[in-house]
Amino acid sequence: MKDDFVVAGQITTGHSDLTELSPDKVSKAINKINEVLPVDILCIGWREIPDLYHALTGEKRVTPETYVWYPLLSDYPGIETSDLVINHKGKPAGGWGDFPEGQEIHETFMFGCPNNPQVRSKTLRHLEYLLTTYTFDGVFLDKLRFPSPANSFDDMLSCFCPHCQEKAEQWGLDLNAVKAALTNPDRMLTETSTNHLETTGLDWLDDLLAEAPLLQRFLQFRAESVTEVVQAASKLAKSLNKKVSLDLFSPSIAPWVGQDYRKLGLYAEWVKPMSYRFTKAPASLRFEVPALIAGIAGLLSIDLTEINRWAKEHGLDFMEWDLARYQEKGASQRLFAAETEFAVDRLAPVPVYLGLETVHWPGLTELSSEDVFEMMQSGREVGVGGVCLSWDLLHSPLENVVALKKGI
Repeated sequence: MKDDFVVAGQITTGHSDLTELSPDKVSKAINKINEVLPVDILCIGWREIPDLYHALTGEKRVTPETYVWYPLLSDYPGIETSDLVINHKGKPAGGWGDFPEGQEIHETFMFGCPNNPQVRSKTLRHLEYLLTTYTFDGVFLDKLRFPSPANSFDDMLSCFCPHCQEKAEQWGLDLNAVKAALTNPDRMLTETSTNHLETTGLDWLDDLLAEAPLLQRFLQFRAESVTEVVQAASKLAKSLNKKVSLDLFSPSIAPWVGQDYRKLGLYAEWVKPMSYRFTKAPASLRFEVPALIAGIAGLLSIDLTEINRWAKEHGLDFMEWDLARYQEKGASQRLFAAETEFAVDRLAPVPVYLGLETVHWPGLTELSSEDVFEMMQSGREVGVGGVCLSWDLLHSPLENVVALKKGI
């Protein structure tokens, strides 16, 4: 049934009480899923639990391969205020913590600056510690980006710290001009850039930014900054004979958070796009698309319908549903399918493992087994090389796993 199709799965140690994360309980939960659909790769992180990590990477492991799921630029051990990206208003970017009350969730969505040497040293040093302390087969790099639209549009368009100022000067970019344009949006369409502009790979976005080259150059600079950190992490992991995989934003949003699919794909064995339809949290289409579209409209003084016209001409009907319906129902299946197809095309020949929500978590992620089946089928139709059950096997009902299996 599976032939060479790969099944990966994630377990987050930051979204469950420690009493539920004993080696015995976790192994039993995974084995129940294995009885329905054998999991080839387990990605676990990011709160370190030594006995659990040893159990899942040792001789009695319950999956053929285990990767450490690692937040490269957010929630790494030792993160502090001086690490954080600075927005154009001179404030450290805040996080996002609007999770349902009563949930055991340890995740801030506060981001360190990729150009800050202190950040690079801290996060790479801890990654090396994890890869040398436990017998993981690889690393699943997450949070390799700047804040997203869901955090706030101001925080997304970071960073203006001294380290970025210095790096931008070497790169030929005047961050003071960018800051001035963001402070006075009318200037965004009059400021120019004399530097070479690379395309984002998204025709709708390049068209949209054609008259705002300074903003396009700024996005390009941020993507280069993130790529350099990922390159360093990949070099470290491979020097230890570990595999590298990436957890990326959905393609239409990725350029806005500093992710260049083609460049990042050079450092990965496989990539999982987070084209989540239903989750009420950052990284999901449900939250990110409305925030992004509203932010672009305000920044460039462009009507929402005009933005969607540009996108729709290139196969991305963002506003097939109005923005209020995104919040109520989630993103459409059609947008999910288009995003998945673009990811496969953009990353080829690197395999794409469909980032498929299987979690049922009241107030945070609620979907039916029919939704799971439909998304899995669309992934197969566009040639994904695998699936990654997202974002927590411990909160994935077996009926969703059964539906996923049928979709394969």
